[in-house]
Amino acid sequence: MRTFSILQFFLIFMISLSLSAYEFGTDSYKITSDNARIFPDESKVQLEGHVKIIFKDATITCDRFTYNTVSKDFTGSGNVRIIDQLSDFRSNEVNGNLETKLYQTGRHHLTNGPWYIIGNKARSFPDKSIKLDKVRVTTCDIHHGPHWHFSGSNVHVLENGKIGMWNPILRFGDIPVFWLPYMQSRIESNDGIFKIIPGHDSDWGSFVLISTKYDLTENLTATVMLDYRSKKGLGGGVQLNHKTATSSTDLLLYGTQDGDPPENGDGFNQRFNSEDSRHRVYLNHRSSYFDDRLTLRGKFNKLSDIEFIEDFYDEELDNDGRYEQFNTYFDAEWVEENYTLAIYARPKVNSFYSAVERLPEISFDLPRYEIADGLFYTNHNSLSKLETKWREFDEPLPTVIGDPITGTVINPSLIENTDYESTRFDSLHMFHYQTKYNNWLNLIPRAGLRLTYYSDSSEGEVDPAALASLITANDPNKAPESRVTNYDDRGSSLFRLIGEIGFEANFKAYNTESGYKNEFWEINGLRHIIQPYLNWNWIPFSTEDRDNIYFFDEIDRISEQNFVRVGTEQRWQTRREGRIHTFLTVDNYVDFHIQSENGATGLGDFGTEVQWNPTKNFSVRSELLIDLDELDINEFRASTSYKVNDKLKTSLSYHYRGDYTSRDLFSSGSTLYNTVASSSFTNTYRKSHGISLSASYLINQKTLILGRASYSFTQGGLTRYLLELQRKLHCWTMALRVEQDNDDTMRYMIQFYLSAFPDASFGS
Repeated sequence: MRTFSILQFFLIFMISLSLSAYEFGTDSYKITSDNARIFPDESKVQLEGHVKIIFKDATITCDRFTYNTVSKDFTGSGNVRIIDQLSDFRSNEVNGNLETKLYQTGRHHLTNGPWYIIGNKARSFPDKSIKLDKVRVTTCDIHHGPHWHFSGSNVHVLENGKIGMWNPILRFGDIPVFWLPYMQSRIESNDGIFKIIPGHDSDWGSFVLISTKYDLTENLTATVMLDYRSKKGLGGGVQLNHKTATSSTDLLLYGTQDGDPPENGDGFNQRFNSEDSRHRVYLNHRSSYFDDRLTLRGKFNKLSDIEFIEDFYDEELDNDGRYEQFNTYFDAEWVEENYTLAIYARPKVNSFYSAVERLPEISFDLPRYEIADGLFYTNHNSLSKLETKWREFDEPLPTVIGDPITGTVINPSLIENTDYESTRFDSLHMFHYQTKYNNWLNLIPRAGLRLTYYSDSSEGEVDPAALASLITANDPNKAPESRVTNYDDRGSSLFRLIGEIGFEANFKAYNTESGYKNEFWEINGLRHIIQPYLNWNWIPFSTEDRDNIYFFDEIDRISEQNFVRVGTEQRWQTRREGRIHTFLTVDNYVDFHIQSENGATGLGDFGTEVQWNPTKNFSVRSELLIDLDELDINEFRASTSYKVNDKLKTSLSYHYRGDYTSRDLFSSGSTLYNTVASSSFTNTYRKSHGISLSASYLINQKTLILGRASYSFTQGGLTRYLLELQRKLHCWTMALRVEQDNDDTMRYMIQFYLSAFPDASFGS
C-alpha cells in the first residue's frame, strides 16, 4: 500500500506540478503570477492570481492565463487588460501568441488617447494595427449612453496613430445625425473628424456645411466637402494636400449649382451677367531642389464669377471687403552666393479682374558685392513681356443713368478702358561706399544709373490724374462719371536713362542706468539707445516723360525728384529672465522736398511710429502721418491689447485716414520706411474713419463670452460684429454665435467643439 502511494505521488508529479508562486522570463517578456500549474507532457502552463506578462512596450494582466511553452500560444481570461504607451485594452477573454504579440478577442473596451472605443470583436496584426468590429467610438467617458458617438461596422487603428472607420453614423445620444461610407482621424489630433457647421445666413438661408478628411497615402490627404444652403442649393468639392520634406501642394476644387445667384439689377451694379454654375479651382505649390538653391512656386486661382469669393469664401476678404486677386503666377528661382536668376510668369485667368500679365519676366540679380574696400556694387536686371488687361464686362457702358430726384446723368460719350502692351528691359546699377568718420559716424554715399527700354509707348500723354481716372473707371461697383483718357499705340520705342545720387548718415549713442529698477513695469536696469539718421535722395534727370510711358508698375512712374528725410530711432531696453527686452521703440522722421514732379516742394510729411511692450499682458502700437505743409493729419492708427487678468482679455484698434494725395518718394538705392503710406508715388486716398474692439471674458471655468465689433464713423454705423457664448459641457463645448459682415449679411450659428480636441469641432 505504501509502495503504491509513492508511485502515485510520482505519477501525479509528472502529470501536474503546482507552485505557490511563479516567475519566468525571456529576452522578450517576463511572466509572474500568484499560482501556477505545469503540464510537461502537454507543454502547457496554467497561471492564476495577479497574472502579469511584461513586454518592452506593453503589459498584459488578467486573472487566469494558459500558454503553450513550445508554440507560445496563450489564452487569458478574467479582467484581461493590455496596456501600452498609447492604449488601454480591456476584455473578459483574449487569445494570442507571446512571441508575435498578436491577439484576438470578443467584446472589448479600448481607450486610445482621448478616444473610448467599444466593439464586439478585435484582432491585432503583424504591422501592429488593430481591427475592431461593430464599434462605438466617442471622446465622452460615459460608457452607458454617451452624449455623442460614432457607430460603425468596423475600425482600423494603425500604429502611427491613424484611425479608419467604415460606415460611421454620427449620433447625439441615440439620435442618428449623419452617415458616411468611410472616415479617418488621428488619435492625437482632430484630423479627419467630422465637421458639421449648421446655422442661418441672410444670404444663404438655413445651411449645414459638412466635411471630413482622408489620408490617401503617407503624404497625401483629401478633405471631402458637402454643403447645403436653402437659398442656393447643394455644393461640394475636395481639397487635396500633398507634403514632402521639400514640397507642399494644395489643390481645391469646389462647385455649386446656385439657385439664387447674384444678378444685375437696376442701375450700374457691376455689369456682369448672372452665373448659375459657380465654381473655384485653386492650386498652390512650392518645392525646392539642389539644397534649396532651386525653388519653384506657383498659384492658380480660377473663379466662375466676380462674386464667388464674397458669397462663399468671405474670410479671404480684407477689412474693406476687397479681394486680392493677383495670385495666379509661376516662379522659378535659382540662388547662388553671388547671384540670383529667376523666371516669373503671371497670366490673367479671370476675365472679370484687371491684371498686368508678365509672360514671362526673366531677372538676374547681383547682391551687394564688395569690389573694393568699402565699395559695393548692386545690379538688378529684368526682361519682361508686359500687357495690362482691364476687366471684360458683359454689359456695355450705360449711356444715361438718371436719378428721378437729382436728375443726374452719365455722359453718353463714355468709353471702355483700352489694353496696352510692351516689352521692357530694365537694368539698375548702383554703387555704395561705406565708411565711418572718427569711429562713430557712418557715412554711405551712393550713385547709380537705371536704364530702361520699352518696345512701345503712347504718343498721347496720360498724366497722374488721367491714370487715376483709368483705374477708377475700371471699378465694377461704380459707374465712371467722365470720359477716360486711354494710352494709345502710336508711340515708338523708348530708351529711358535715370540717374540717382544719394547719401545716408547715421550714428548710434546710448546711455545705461544699471541701477534703475521699477517693479511695476518689470524694469531691471535701463538702457536708452538713440540713432539719428539722414537720407538724401536726388533723381536729377529722366530722359523720358513718364506720362508717355505705359504704366505696369512703379518702375514706370519714376520721375525727377529731390528730397531729404531726417529722423531718429530710439529704443529703451531692460533685462528680463536673462535676456534683453525692448519695451519701447519710437521712430520719428520728417521729409523735405527740394524738387517734386507736381511742384509740391518744401515741408513734406512728419511720420512717427511707437511700439510699447511694457509687460507680457499689455502692448500698444501707434502710427501717425502729418502733412506739415497743410498741417493736416493724413493717417493715424493705434492699437492696443491688454490681458486684464486670467478671465478678461481685450484689444482695441483705431484708424483715421483723411482725403489726401501722397507725394513721390522713391529711391532705387535705399529703403525708405513709411509708417502708413503704401505707395512710393503720388496716390489719392479717400477718407475713412473707424474703430474696432474685441474682448473675451471667462465667466467661470465652463462659460466664456467673446465678441468683436467694428464701427465706421464714415458710414455712421457698425460694419462688422460678432458675439459668441461658449459653454463647456461634459465632453464638448457648445457655442451660440451671431455675426454681421460689412455687407449687412447676418449669420446665426450653433457650434460644438470637442473638449478633447480644441481645434476639432462640429462647428466652425
